[in-house]
Amino acid sequence: MEEALLELEKNPLQNELVEQIFRAMHSLKGGGGMFGFEKISEFTHDLETIYDLVRRGNLAVSDELISLTLKSVDLLRVLLDEKKSEGVEADSQIKALKQEIAAFAGEGAKKITSQVGMEFERKLHSEENEIFTYFIHFSPGSDVVENGNKLLYLLDELASLGSMATFPGTDKIPSFQDVEPTKCYLFWDVIISTNSSFQEICDVFIFVEDASEIDIDLISHRNLLEEDDFLQKIKKLASTGKPLSASTVKSLVSQDEIKPSQNEKSSEYVTTESVSSKNVHTSSLRVSSGKIDELINLVSELVISQERLGLISSQNNIPELNLVANTIQNLTAQLRDSTFSISLLPIEALTMRFRRMIRDLSSELGKEVVFIANGEDTELDKSMIETLTDPLLHILRNSIDHGIETPEEREQAGKPRVGTVVLKAFYSGANVTIEVSDDGRGLDASVIRRKAVAKGLIDENASLTDREIFDLVFLPGFSTCEQVSEISGRGVGMDVVKKNIASIRGSVTIDSIPGKGTTISIHLPMVLSIIDGLLVSVGENKFVFPLAVVERIFSVNKQDVQTVFNNIIALEGTQYPFFNLRDCFSVEGELPGRMQAVLVNNSDGQALFSIDKVEGKIQAVLKPLGKFYQDNKFLSAATILADGSIALVLDSNAIISEC
Repeated sequence: MEEALLELEKNPLQNELVEQIFRAMHSLKGGGGMFGFEKISEFTHDLETIYDLVRRGNLAVSDELISLTLKSVDLLRVLLDEKKSEGVEADSQIKALKQEIAAFAGEGAKKITSQVGMEFERKLHSEENEIFTYFIHFSPGSDVVENGNKLLYLLDELASLGSMATFPGTDKIPSFQDVEPTKCYLFWDVIISTNSSFQEICDVFIFVEDASEIDIDLISHRNLLEEDDFLQKIKKLASTGKPLSASTVKSLVSQDEIKPSQNEKSSEYVTTESVSSKNVHTSSLRVSSGKIDELINLVSELVISQERLGLISSQNNIPELNLVANTIQNLTAQLRDSTFSISLLPIEALTMRFRRMIRDLSSELGKEVVFIANGEDTELDKSMIETLTDPLLHILRNSIDHGIETPEEREQAGKPRVGTVVLKAFYSGANVTIEVSDDGRGLDASVIRRKAVAKGLIDENASLTDREIFDLVFLPGFSTCEQVSEISGRGVGMDVVKKNIASIRGSVTIDSIPGKGTTISIHLPMVLSIIDGLLVSVGENKFVFPLAVVERIFSVNKQDVQTVFNNIIALEGTQYPFFNLRDCFSVEGELPGRMQAVLVNNSDGQALFSIDKVEGKIQAVLKPLGKFYQDNKFLSAATILADGSIALVLDSNAIISEC
């Protein structure tokens, strides 16, 4: 409901969203009443009244309506907690919001003409408590029984509302040998006379409506099941074996008994909702995260054993063993990919929370902000999603508080009154990049430099690029705020952002243009445990490049490496930044006459790394380096090779930025 509300705020004329919100309220009311959450059921009924007015066009969607409904959503969350819902504070919130709802609806709430409201009002205020007769066609989905629904109990509940005549349909039943006991092949045509409201009839089907076809039509304003003439006609019609329908049943009733507007409304309400949601259900299984973590650990150990088997196979030229080793390698790779896909979640899991925060914060600060999320289907490891939540919240808060100007300031600067904050996620080689950008005032490098000098963080004569100056905001205690507020300005936050992102082997950079806006980019590995790697040797040491960043391998002469000028080397007519891993890790010894160079992609382009030899492709199970090596910037993890030795996994981005 909250997601639909935020979309409705952007598209107030989209009737489908209004129907979606009303439907959510309807489910909350029915489910709350069924399971004893009476406060939720009663409160949602009042809220439903407003949106019924919106559905009929008697009330326009406004910011005030959205704000009131979002506050109601927050209250509904409180009411779901048994301890909180019984408190005095919850009761006072309910009372206050009910008064707001009543005031907001005004006189319109007393003039509801939709079928739901009309039937409810008639039942409450009619002295004679009128009885109406409905025709119901109920065709359950074939899988509803598998979901634990007891269809006969459902029909019993429907019968408890009044007098009922039921006509089961058996046309869909297959031959005996084709019958599956867990499938439903029946449908029912029901005629019911009741003083219950139209909404109460709908509530009977609340847990099967998404997977079923349900049509409810008002056919008379009296109890037809008490009339012998009607009963004889309907039984005769049913005995012909032809399926009943609302139109055929109506033909047995005097036309002056039917009010077309009401009938059309009731039929439209149920048919539209049920058809739109029919057959939309997927099978899923809820599994604890602990079991998934255990499965990933077991797969990691299997990968190590598979690499060991591959080594033994290569050392012993036995055709049968080679065949088995290759088969195990392929199966292990498929199992690894399938296992890790289970632990991946789309970025969309985060953005819903951000939309609400941005709306509330921009309103609090008196700013007009639109939030755009692109690439929400990009997937990350669930542990990364959990770790990213707080850093991204802080970055987005800073974008609104520091970046986006007030509407008046934006107009003076020749910008639209409404600021834009964009969250963009996309795959980049072995990494996922998340960019948060705004079109606000941007960062002023001179102001940041002056602040850093005043705090003693850098020397006054230090020569720094704009990006290096922007990186100063990640230092502990640094803030450009002149005043401390509840949102920011205490110098706590961006350093924690960088620390949290680094804890999942990620990096963060800032780019900004004064007066144009700021972009903060987060680069993360897609998975934390296993990667395809390129194993290389430098002297006696073994290193691993993530295979997804490797573009190409060159063969180079020792003289070419020794005569490199200004860390640039030209190969096949192209100049590349060049890094000698022997120098980076202080590896001593004579260079081999013929060396190799690995071309890798990074966030700023491409770069070459010289190595002694490429050993081959491996599946690397990543192990943390431990607290003694946590300050090492060039290595991201370690892995165990097939022979039991250790290889170190390189962070090429860090080497390029530091060397």
